[in-house]
Amino acid sequence: MNESFGRVRLRYGLFLAAALAINLIDGAVVRAAADAGQRLVLGLASSFDVIGTVALLYYLLLVRPGIRTKASVLGVALLGAMRASLLFPAGGRGRMVVWGICQAVLLGGVMYLVRRMRGANRDGGDPLVGIGAAIECLVPSRVAARALTAELGILYYALFAWRAQPHVPDGTRAVTNYQKAGRADLLSVLPLACAVEIVPVHVVLSRWSAGLAWVATAISFYGIVWLAGLARSFRLRPTLIGADSICIRYGCVFQLRVAREKIASVRRAKAGDDRWAAPGKAQPTHAIAFTEEVRAERLFGFTKRVKRLALAVDDAAVFEEALGAHFE
Repeated sequence: MNESFGRVRLRYGLFLAAALAINLIDGAVVRAAADAGQRLVLGLASSFDVIGTVALLYYLLLVRPGIRTKASVLGVALLGAMRASLLFPAGGRGRMVVWGICQAVLLGGVMYLVRRMRGANRDGGDPLVGIGAAIECLVPSRVAARALTAELGILYYALFAWRAQPHVPDGTRAVTNYQKAGRADLLSVLPLACAVEIVPVHVVLSRWSAGLAWVATAISFYGIVWLAGLARSFRLRPTLIGADSICIRYGCVFQLRVAREKIASVRRAKAGDDRWAAPGKAQPTHAIAFTEEVRAERLFGFTKRVKRLALAVDDAAVFEEALGAHFE
C-alpha cells in the first residue's frame, strides 16, 4: 500500500514539476520578445504549451493510470487557458472575456455532473455533496475543489434552492441549530443593508473612476447573493442524527460527521463550554465529548481536529431524545 501511495506521489510530483517548468519557460520567452508582433506569435505558441501540452501530460501521468478522472482534464485545460491569457499583456478586455468563458464552462460542467449524479440517485441526496463530487471530477487539486465546493454551494442555496426543503435521509432525525445562534437572522438583514448602500456608493466612486465604481457595484451584488445563500444554507442543512452516526452541521460553515460509538457523552452546556461552540461565540445549549479527536470541516475546505464540541440546538427535547443513551 505504501509503495502504491509512493507511485501516486511521484506521478503528481512529475506533473507539477513539468507544468511549472512549462509555464515558467514560456512566460520568460514571451517577455523576452523584442516587439509586439513577435510577442503575439510567441504568445500563441506558448498558449498551445500551457493548455495542450500540460493537459496531455496530466492525462498521461494521472488520468491514464486511473488516479484522476477524465473529466478533470477539462479543469486543467481551463486553468491553462486562464494562464495563457496572461501571456498577452495588452489584452486586458480579452483576458476578462477568456476568464469569464472559462468560469462559465466550469460552472456548466459542474451543473451537468450534479444533474447526472442526482438523476442516478432518486432521492436527490445532499446537494452540497453532489456539487463537491462533481467539482472533484473536474478540478485536479483537492484543496481547490473543497474551496470551490463551498463557494458554488453557497451560490446554489442563494439562487436555486428557494423552494427546496432540508434533505433528511430515511432513518435520521433533523435538529436545527441556527435560531438560538442568531447568525441566520443577522445574515438575512445584511443583504438588505448592502442593497441600500449600492447606489450612493456607486455615485460617490464614479466621481473618481467609473471603472472602480462598477467594480465596487459588482462586488456588492455578489456579496448580497453570497450572504443570502449562506443564510439560506443554515435552514437547509440541519444536524442529522441517525442510528449509527451523527452529522452536526451549521449551514455551509461547519460540518462534523462522527459514528455514535465515538461519542463519549452528551450533556447540557455549562459555564465555559462556549469556548468549544460552533459557531464561535454562540451561547451553547449542549456539549458533546468524543472518545478521540475527530475532524470537523469548515468553510472553504479548512479542517479542524476537535475532541469536544458545544452547540446551540433549537429543540433541546428532540435532540436529547434522538441521542438517547448518550445523553447524561
